Amino acid sequence: MAIITDLMQTYDQSLSADIWVAEGIHNISPSDTPLQLLLPKVQVSETKAEWIEDELTAQKTALAEAISSTQSTSLTVTTGDGADKFAPDVDVYNTIIRIDQEYMLVTGVSGDVCTVVRGYGNTTASTHESGATVHIISQVEHEGANGKKAVARSRTRPSNYVQTFSRTVEVSGVQEAIKKLGGITSEIDYQVMQGMRQLALELEKTLIMGVKAQIGNGSTTYRTMGGLWAMISTNRTPDSGNIDTVSIEDDIRKIWDNGGIPRVIITSGKMAQDISNLYANRIQTDVLTTIGGFKITSIINPLGVGPIAIIPHRLIADGEYYMLDTEKVALGYLRPFHMKPLATDGDSERRWIGGDYTLELMNEKAHAYRYGLS
Repeated sequence: MAIITDLMQTYDQSLSADIWVAEGIHNISPSDTPLQLLLPKVQVSETKAEWIEDELTAQKTALAEAISSTQSTSLTVTTGDGADKFAPDVDVYNTIIRIDQEYMLVTGVSGDVCTVVRGYGNTTASTHESGATVHIISQVEHEGANGKKAVARSRTRPSNYVQTFSRTVEVSGVQEAIKKLGGITSEIDYQVMQGMRQLALELEKTLIMGVKAQIGNGSTTYRTMGGLWAMISTNRTPDSGNIDTVSIEDDIRKIWDNGGIPRVIITSGKMAQDISNLYANRIQTDVLTTIGGFKITSIINPLGVGPIAIIPHRLIADGEYYMLDTEKVALGYLRPFHMKPLATDGDSERRWIGGDYTLELMNEKAHAYRYGLS
C-alpha cells in the first residue's frame, strides 16, 4: 500500500472517490424528419395503395416540324397530340389555333398532321419554327348545329406499395435491473425510444430515395415503397454546375403549367443556403414557422399561391432538390409505428417495434426533381 506524505490530493485517493456524471444522454446524431412532419397522414387498407387521377385535355401542343412556307396548308404537331388534343369531329366542327401571331382553322386531322386554313380572322400567314407553341383555342360550330361527338378521357390509377419498417429490441434482466447513468430508469424503454427514432429516420430516407418494387415487379423477394425519387418522372431534370435562378424558375413554370402549385423546395443544407443567396432580395423569413426544428425561408414567386418554402434536409443527396405541391402528397400508413412484446427465452425482455407506410404522390406532373448540381 502506497504511503502518502505531506498534502493529500484527489489523485491520491482516486479509487475511493465518488464520481459525478451529468444527467441525460447527449446524442449528436440528427433525428429530424421534416417530410413526416410536413405531409398529411392517410389510412390505407391494402399492401398496395392506389388512387384515381383524371385530367382535362391540354389547350396547347407544339410544332414537330417547322412551317417554312406561308402557303403550306398542313402542319405536324407533337407525336400523339393529333388524336389527344383535337376532337374526332374536327372536320365538321373546325378548331381555331394560334401559332405566334398567326391564327389558323384546323379542318382535319390525320395522325399528327393537321390540315389548316392559313391566316384565319384576317391575320397574316407567316413561317414558324419547329417547337413553336400551338395554342388550341376553341372548336367552332354553326348556329343550330347538331351535337358534337362525345369525348371523354380515361381515368388512371397510379399506385405505390406499402413497406414494413421494424426493429427488435432485447435487453437482459440484469441490464434492466442495475442502476444506470445518464438519467435512464429503464433500459428497455430507452432502447425502444432509440429504435423508434432510428425507424423514423429509415422511413424518412425511404420517402426520399425509396424504389418501388414487389415480387414480380422489380423484386424477387421484397415489397418496397417508391419515394420521391421513384415517383416523379415527368419533370425530372439532370443538371450540372452551380444552382441558378434559371433552373429554379424553369421547374416552377413546369409545375404551374401542368396545373400544380409549387409550395416547397426540399434540398440539402448547402443548396438551401445557395438558393437563399440567389434570392436574397426576394426572401421572406418567417421566424415563427419551423418544420423539424428548422426556421423556414421562403421565395416570393408570382406562380405560387404564397411563398415557396425552402426546407433544408439532412437526408437529401448533395446536388439535388425536390420541388413539391404538398397539397398533392400524403404519407399513407397501414399500421402506424407501434410496439408489442415478444416471447422471451431466458432472462431477457424483447420488444418488436414497427409500422407499415407508403408515399402517395398524386398528379406527379405537379412536382419536379433536379439533380447533378454542384
